[in-house]
Parts: sequence; structure tokens; C-alpha cells
Amino acid sequence: MNIDFINVDLEIEGHDSFEPLVNAFGDNVVNLYCGEAHSHQLATFEIEGALVGDPDSLISYFCMLIEAFDKKEKALWNKAFRKVFNIGYGSGLEPRSYESNLRAETIAQVAKIGASIQITIYPPYPKNQNDLQV
Repeated sequence: MNIDFINVDLEIEGHDSFEPLVNAFGDNVVNLYCGEAHSHQLATFEIEGALVGDPDSLISYFCMLIEAFDKKEKALWNKAFRKVFNIGYGSGLEPRSYESNLRAETIAQVAKIGASIQITIYPPYPKNQNDLQV
């Protein structure tokens, strides 16, 4: 099983409904969830299809969309208490080492919109589901 990049999810948490942001993103991103979670509001998004690529390009695309929000949407974005780009990787045994870098420009874009970066590493899944141990 190979170590590999999976995707970038954008996770937003706050006290107000994020439906306006779901509408603002429109068909440019996939809304995975929008609603109540743990007594506050949560919205999660990802980019699929032709735009799937590396973490830099996906985060930059999200940032471009966020920077284009209108005044009301930007105010809602700014009120959120958690805005995270969660970069997901699948773990494995090959290659011996795996490197993934973010460009300084991407980090600057994330900082400019008041978001942060999180890394999630998922365990390898056996090819045969019967091999899963509980």
C-alpha cells in the first residue's frame, strides 16, 4: 500500500448558519455537510472532478473563491471561530519516505483569509475487508 495525498477539505465552524457560504460556493465545490454539530454550526467542503490535484492548487482555489465573497459572505466567514484546510493523506508502506510541501504563496493566502492548515493521516485499508481486525 502506498502513501498518497487524498484531498483537501475545508471545515468551517461558528454560531451562524453557513448556508450563505454554501450558496456562494455554488457548483465550484462539493458541500459535504452544513448544519448543527456539537451545539454550533459546521460546514465542510471539498473539490472534486477536474480540479483534483495537489494541496497547493486545491487550497489556492478555495482561497480564490473565498476572496471573491461579497461583503455579507465575508462577514460570515470572518465570524466563524474555526476555518481549517484539512489536508488528508493515506498512509502505507511505500515509498520509504513521502514528502509534501506547501508553497509560501499558499501559506500566505491561508493566513490572509484567517484560516489554518491541518494534516490528517488515514490508516491503510486492507484490500480485502475481511482482513479488518476489530
